[in-house]
Amino acid sequence: VQFKCLSEGQGCSTSPQHYTQTKTQRQHLLKMASAAAGAAAAATAAATKAAASTAAAAAAVVGKQVYLPNWKLILMRQSKELPSNVAVFRTTPDMNKFEIREYLRAVYGIIATKVETQNVLGKVKANRTSNTTRKRPDFKLAYVTMENDTYSFPDLFPPPESKS
Repeated sequence: VQFKCLSEGQGCSTSPQHYTQTKTQRQHLLKMASAAAGAAAAATAAATKAAASTAAAAAAVVGKQVYLPNWKLILMRQSKELPSNVAVFRTTPDMNKFEIREYLRAVYGIIATKVETQNVLGKVKANRTSNTTRKRPDFKLAYVTMENDTYSFPDLFPPPESKS
């Protein structure tokens, strides 16, 4: 399916670099996808009416809805003891609980029964030699309770076995 920008006359481009992290651009992409899906449905309906045989109808191209998230969820090691069906993710502060749940369902197929979030302020670091301060970015922690899955953080560097 070829996406065509609805506001192409106003200096809009359809390159992947055009779509960044802002919500208005995500809404813009959804409008484009729904317009493309509507055009594909209209083309399919016209092809079905015009086709006399089932072979011609089967050759019609139908668009598939694609989920293009503009966020990232980073899986974090649990700092405290949590149940086996709880995973901790780090994300941007503008992502809410509903978007986290939908992201996990659409991208990874995880059914989340409960999502708890915690806003964390970035640390302020001081440089003593130049007498300046620098603030790290804020982030959000999401504690996701999964329906049937159990989770354990992978042990990437196990301790070496002793040779006794």
